[in-house]
Amino acid sequence: MLTKLPSRQSRIRSMLAIAGVTALMLVSPSIALAAPDDPAIPEPSVPSDVAVDEVPLEYLNTPGAEAQCIDEAVSVRKLESWTCMGPILSSDGVTEVLPVEPRPDLAPAPAPQRRDLPDPDDYDTWCEEGQISCPRVLESGFGGEVKFNFSWGDDEGAQGQWDYIIRTNLNGRQAQWTTTMILENGPALTFQRSEIHCREVVPGPYPDSNCGIHYAGSPFTIRDAPNQRRFSNGPIYGNRLDDAGTYFAEGRGQYSAEGFEYALSIPTYPKPPETGRFVCPTNNGRCYFNPS
Repeated sequence: MLTKLPSRQSRIRSMLAIAGVTALMLVSPSIALAAPDDPAIPEPSVPSDVAVDEVPLEYLNTPGAEAQCIDEAVSVRKLESWTCMGPILSSDGVTEVLPVEPRPDLAPAPAPQRRDLPDPDDYDTWCEEGQISCPRVLESGFGGEVKFNFSWGDDEGAQGQWDYIIRTNLNGRQAQWTTTMILENGPALTFQRSEIHCREVVPGPYPDSNCGIHYAGSPFTIRDAPNQRRFSNGPIYGNRLDDAGTYFAEGRGQYSAEGFEYALSIPTYPKPPETGRFVCPTNNGRCYFNPS
């Protein structure tokens, strides 16, 4: 039976141990990144006939999706380690989209608006009222931001939550990214790897093509201490995008929780954390976001 969770914050404080998560980021062997060696986590196999676009943003933000995902992981399957990004459940090398229903009664209460860390923007309070992913295009049309909320845990329940923000600035035919991680609750997290993967959209049932893998500041740690809840890195300079087409970026990462042996990873399939699409036109024109 589905258990109503009173709030994101009280859920976490009431639980006990730690978990490992799945889906080690996919890194090209031909690209050397300035990050330490860590235990490998198997990458989930990706069916070639399924596109990540098939998981719409509206489904990610289904009211109560996070609570249903946690309940499925803890109460139904009793998984030893898992991560939830809305209705997307990852565990033991397998990532899947759960069939969730709108349940506003399970949506968490708004998180307290902390002001105990330097916050020149609204990243810590934006997209916190039961939402999992929130994109926005900057007024200029040449920049965009997207935020993702993650929960992770084990068979005892949810053990921690953190936020992930990717900002894109378009400079001619080049994208520049800034990544920000914010600890919501739980033990300190050390990110052994953090990357941005540039992708060019390929129409039809084919995988999108790679347009660059870029180091994003690891290793670093976010913890529950003054001025240490948040880490930002950037600008991360992408490659020149010569082809006319539609592009976006995926966030990849591997991290561990303080005091535990498990390695955790950001899910990569079927819906990794990704930025909004932007267009690079023909005739060497400047890349831009389509307002929506």
